[in-house]
Amino acid sequence: MICKIVMAAVGAAALASGCVGVPHPDAADVERAQTRWPGTDQATLEAGRRLYVQKCSACHTLYPPGSHTPEQWPAIVAEMGAEAGIRPEDQALIEEFLVTISGRPNPSP
Repeated sequence: MICKIVMAAVGAAALASGCVGVPHPDAADVERAQTRWPGTDQATLEAGRRLYVQKCSACHTLYPPGSHTPEQWPAIVAEMGAEAGIRPEDQALIEEFLVTISGRPNPSP
């Protein structure tokens, strides 16, 4: 029983630490995303963030969105998403989030 509690705590800590460098989208991000994906809203970008944290951290440490350019993220998401078996619709949300956040005027690396 104690082992299960410890494992759950370790898992929660790992997930939480992976979220530290992953910013939440704001109104300016939504506006910027709508130029490429009309109809994008805050919930769409938050869904992409949530999927990025959940799915991508299962295989590796999360890359800060600013560590790659908006032009680089689609190929990265497609390659890694295919390897990880992430559904295409989830890959699209992850890509939309990463492309949008990495396009901030001063994204943190």
